[in-house]
Amino acid sequence: MSSPTPEKLAIVEAIVPGTARCYESPMWGFIDPWTMGTLNPRVIFEWLDEPLKSRFCLPVQSHSFFWRRARNLNAEATLLLETAGKYERPFDVVAGLLGLTHEAVMNQNKQEFHSMTDVWADFFKSLGSDTKLDSGIWSALPHSLIEEFSGALEVIIKASKTNRHQTNS
Repeated sequence: MSSPTPEKLAIVEAIVPGTARCYESPMWGFIDPWTMGTLNPRVIFEWLDEPLKSRFCLPVQSHSFFWRRARNLNAEATLLLETAGKYERPFDVVAGLLGLTHEAVMNQNKQEFHSMTDVWADFFKSLGSDTKLDSGIWSALPHSLIEEFSGALEVIIKASKTNRHQTNS
């Protein structure tokens, strides 16, 4: 846990612009797998920076009843992975993936949840195998938390398959 004072965060922000935004990101709450189904993914999608935000949210004022673009989870996940492949916006990439995963749970869509489990596994593997994804701002990502989140998704998938087989017998 890190909790810099506002003064220290302002000093770091002056040296490395964007630090405060990453530190204050809602992704820190969403990366805990125990929060799935309890947090509204709207918070994380609205936090995204452009051009990603407009892919997830309609260009309307906040507090609108209808705020989400019609979507295709696979296309959105692919967009986020392509952004990572360009070595851009690491915190937005992780936040977007978290938002999609939480959204799949909120919508009770098992197929999308399974897809996101695969996306997380691929993303985590790329973090470990691509040296550019472990340098610069990418090195500031919480790799251990990403690994824990990805691993928790796999455990959930395995448990759901086990439960389904037990129910069918």
